[in-house]
Amino acid sequence: MVVEREALPVTLYVATGHVQSGVPYWFDAVVNAVQTAEPVTLDAGSAGLGAITLNAERGAANWLRISALLEAMKAMEPAPRDALAERLVAATAAHRQPRFRALAPLTIAQVRELAQSRWVTIGSHSHGHQLLDRIGLPAARDSIAQSMALLTEWTGRKVTHFAYPNGNYDAALAAALPALGLASAVTTRHGLWRRDGSRYELPRVGVGRFDDAARLRLNLLG
Repeated sequence: MVVEREALPVTLYVATGHVQSGVPYWFDAVVNAVQTAEPVTLDAGSAGLGAITLNAERGAANWLRISALLEAMKAMEPAPRDALAERLVAATAAHRQPRFRALAPLTIAQVRELAQSRWVTIGSHSHGHQLLDRIGLPAARDSIAQSMALLTEWTGRKVTHFAYPNGNYDAALAAALPALGLASAVTTRHGLWRRDGSRYELPRVGVGRFDDAARLRLNLLG
């Protein structure tokens, strides 16, 4: 494992519902679907994008178009979003790259194995990966608590760190986390944390799929 070789501390935030079911996240299903051997044009009209052509070229430019599709789908309500994901999967079924290794959730055994490393901390990412600011505070608390309980059962470790799915949260949810036994929560807000900041609204510096070391240094400098 890379983290063992490099003695690199990492925190992995796990959404337990997908681990239990083995069903890929909708966004992983879409990324799997668009791995076609040749260019493909897809109807993303319900996401507000119309017809979108992918894989006419490879690399960063192509990934930007895939990312635009995923971001537009994130803004949709769950039912139409899931229906669009199913249509995209069906539309590309005959065109997949035969050797592509499909993205899939971890298994319980893999979560347990990762937790055995002294360099790996397992954190909660909710149970169902819902947008927690949209489902009401009681349901959000229940989803987090269920995830924490399952992760503790699987790993034998107390879970004290959390990441908001998609970065969605509000002040009431952040204020409710200490009572659940959480010591920190990570947002998707870009930036560096300051000592006087909230431990339940931690910013972070993202690393993109095609970022190199120079880009990472620039991001760390703001």
